[in-house]
Amino acid sequence: MKRIRILAALIILVLVFVVFRDMGRGFMDGMNEGASFEDYRYAVTLNLKQKPGEALVPDSALYLPSQTRVPYEMESADVFVPKEGVPLSAQKIVIVVLFLSSLFFLYGLYGLIRTVVGVLRRGDVFTRKNIRRMRCFAYGLIVFGFFNELNQWMEYSSMASSVQFAGYEVVPYELKMEWLLVMMLALFIEIFAVGVKMKEEQDLTI
Repeated sequence: MKRIRILAALIILVLVFVVFRDMGRGFMDGMNEGASFEDYRYAVTLNLKQKPGEALVPDSALYLPSQTRVPYEMESADVFVPKEGVPLSAQKIVIVVLFLSSLFFLYGLYGLIRTVVGVLRRGDVFTRKNIRRMRCFAYGLIVFGFFNELNQWMEYSSMASSVQFAGYEVVPYELKMEWLLVMMLALFIEIFAVGVKMKEEQDLTI
């Protein structure tokens, strides 16, 4: 039980650190982009690779020893969407569903925090309430992650078909979320649920 409480305390610290760090980064990025790119809505990061058989395109990299311009190769580029660019109707629907799923995820996150606090204060571990809360968190994360990936894929595909890079081609969209870890989390929660059920049946038998 002592190890579980230590892990629970560490989870709370990590959650607080990650949430405030991401909030700070998002706020600063929004402020910087809003001030520097007033004519654009947001940026889409496209992954690039050099076109086969084509030479590098000379650009603005300065080689200091000889004071000459040299070519360089990019792996990605942030392309800004003009304000007059209108999202696809399907994407508007996805954005609405994404917002609703984010509320579901936040509720699940709240439940996870309550579970961790319960473990720290009272040592409550093997309870049905904890199972419901952890399921809400895990499946809320899965639903939110799915629609977030879908939204980013639609933005990526739309931008990739709308721009061209000299000497480069856009790489197909790659998943952003660590789906293997998320699915393993859901699996472990279901295993935990089976363990709680077996414990309750054993208690009734005794």
